[in-house]
Amino acid sequence: MRYLLIFFQKINSDNHLKEMLKGSSYVLIFRFLGVFSGYLFFLTISRNFGAEAVGVFNLSFSILSVCLIIGRLGLENAIVRFIADAVEKNNAGLGVYILNKCLILVLCIGLLLSFLYFIGSTTLANFFDNDKLIVPFKIMALIIVPFLFIMLNSHGLRGYRFLKEFSLFQNGNFQLLATILLLFGLIFYEGNLLPEYAYATAILFGLLLSVYFYFTRILLFRTLDDQSFQLKSILQVSMPMLVTGSMFTLMNWTDTVILGYYMQENEVGIYNISNKISLLISIALFAINAMAGTQFADFYAANKKEELHKLAKQTSLVNAIFALPAFVLVIMFPVWLLSFFGNEFIVGKISLCVLAFGQFLNAVCGSVINFLNMTGKEKVVRNIIVFSVFVNIVLNIILIPELGILGAAIATSFSMILWNVCGVIYVRYNYGFWMLPIR
Repeated sequence: MRYLLIFFQKINSDNHLKEMLKGSSYVLIFRFLGVFSGYLFFLTISRNFGAEAVGVFNLSFSILSVCLIIGRLGLENAIVRFIADAVEKNNAGLGVYILNKCLILVLCIGLLLSFLYFIGSTTLANFFDNDKLIVPFKIMALIIVPFLFIMLNSHGLRGYRFLKEFSLFQNGNFQLLATILLLFGLIFYEGNLLPEYAYATAILFGLLLSVYFYFTRILLFRTLDDQSFQLKSILQVSMPMLVTGSMFTLMNWTDTVILGYYMQENEVGIYNISNKISLLISIALFAINAMAGTQFADFYAANKKEELHKLAKQTSLVNAIFALPAFVLVIMFPVWLLSFFGNEFIVGKISLCVLAFGQFLNAVCGSVINFLNMTGKEKVVRNIIVFSVFVNIVLNIILIPELGILGAAIATSFSMILWNVCGVIYVRYNYGFWMLPIR
């Protein structure tokens, strides 16, 4: 209790921390709503279609996620960094110019990926030995381009600190709309493809809203001045981030894909529900990263080392405070949490506890990866994540055939802990402080 009182006193006396928490609070509220919506979406699927339908949706979404990470070229975080730098130098119009160039490039790549995913859907379904995956794969292929526009534009909004608007475009919020569409659709249609149709429709609604904010928020900063900026400048920063982002996505979906290869779709569904529940523990991490990332970039650009290091440690403390109650809840009541989705999901209780441990340590280490990305160490992050993903893939291949979903949980948690520990150690020996909730 004494430490909490001290922490709240520090908030009142620290303007940078107050700004970070105030900005993050908007994102956190939407993040909570998004996570709740995600649970509601998969609860609706599991209750009406069963664990197999959850597995089918997650497999099709996993391929979509790979296409999205390739398509956006790691530009989303680079855009935030370059726009923050442009605003800091009183040249906000340059940010619009940068965003527009990036959008054109990404949407062209997205069209190619959409085409390849669509025509390759049958081959992919044969790989998983399940013809039921063909149409879900095709549906997901058709929303690649809209999704890419939403993602890049939302990070443009984040760079200009429109955090309320940025918060609207998180995946969980699409799942809320998809849940409403799903429940409404059940009145007229009971086919197993309804979850994919509902989600795709939600993305299209999101596209309309994103275009609206592009014209009413981003373009406010457009100027008629000539802007000199080479796309290769941002690509030099984004390409290491692409590798990092690709590795993160690969790590997030390796367990799902390898489970889908060795196990039945219902087991994939059980594992993914366990994984989603464990994400409750690190829910604040995303919100803190959203605001802290721009502040890290600002302090780095202004060479304010003391403020940068102080904020980094504060993010770890805030993350730990939010994570601890959720961690205790998951560890104490795994069966109760899983039973909401149906009795067939209870077998994932041990896997849920393993995943919860990994997520807790992920939260305690704070925004270490975000910190390194925003302070010019994107190549270091790339190397850490590539190594962690390699370990993750090897562990999944070894453990899943023997242990099933528990093997996937062990591989995921170990890899998550590995990249955070490597990041924390690098910060300690190169920046001189421990990015942990300690003095």
